[in-house]
Amino acid sequence: TCALPIYAVEGCARFQHRYGAFSAQTRAGWLRRAADLMVARRMELAAWMVLEVGKNWREADADVAEAIDFCHYYAGMAEWLAAPHDRNVPGETNITIRQGRGVAAVIAPWNFPLAILCGMTSAALAAGCATVMKPAEQSPVIGALLHGIFLEAGVPPEALALVQGPGETVGDALVTHPLTSVIAFTGSLKVGTLINEKASRLAPGQTHFKRVLAEMGGKNAVILDEDADLDEAIRSVLAGAFGYQGQKCSACSRLLVPASQHDAIAARLADATRTLSIGPADNPSYALGPVINDEARKRIEDTIVEGRRRGTEILGMSAGSLTGQGSF
Repeated sequence: TCALPIYAVEGCARFQHRYGAFSAQTRAGWLRRAADLMVARRMELAAWMVLEVGKNWREADADVAEAIDFCHYYAGMAEWLAAPHDRNVPGETNITIRQGRGVAAVIAPWNFPLAILCGMTSAALAAGCATVMKPAEQSPVIGALLHGIFLEAGVPPEALALVQGPGETVGDALVTHPLTSVIAFTGSLKVGTLINEKASRLAPGQTHFKRVLAEMGGKNAVILDEDADLDEAIRSVLAGAFGYQGQKCSACSRLLVPASQHDAIAARLADATRTLSIGPADNPSYALGPVINDEARKRIEDTIVEGRRRGTEILGMSAGSLTGQGSF
């Protein structure tokens, strides 16, 4: 299981010097062509997300759109950063020129299986780093499709490797390899902290310090003041809390309201939540699909039990007849 990521890093390292020699304009051109390919295959990519990770059509289409935007953004940034920038001091001429740091390992989550994987990968490729992509183990098909799109767009296959497998083994091998220079990670605080800790150690044969870019989970709050438009606010809270079944780092997990309006807002929120229907993600008539797997479903159910023990339940709903038909 760990041999493939090791071979992938070593292969990218052998090609790093040649890849870094490509102009920023050339690398940007590859990213823009990748964006064009995703535009042409927009519905196909969205459909795979519906089937593989249970996103509804609206969320899946937005995921594709974000991936397209990332390619255009990093293409433009690559060209701007690659241009010599004067740092003039009287009596001196100072020019800043940037180049890729080395092999980048991209470790992506399943909740934005195309957009975040594409964003971190396109950033690394734009910056001149040969890159190893590791999609989440829950979304291997989407990762493979994106890898194919980048290669079709012109990225040399020696500069972009794809490895699949669990983060505990495959991801760990990428993080600890002495030839890895940059690690881009999106995921949990627990895993991100572990990656930072492991990357800080010098491995045998390592001649550089690794750079870790980690976007980790948070607990987001919506704050309603006394003059808020409650109709608009409740609509936004529902979208934040239950969009993609609440499985996003941007999900609303807390609602802070004036004490004088607590009961009224709680009642309106409960009434609005009752309207959310649960069913298969590929049926656009349903607001909520399944969560990613049974482990996630069990964790949510345990949280509900704990909430009932510690607080007052405002509304409880059941998956009904869908129980046992998936991770609903």
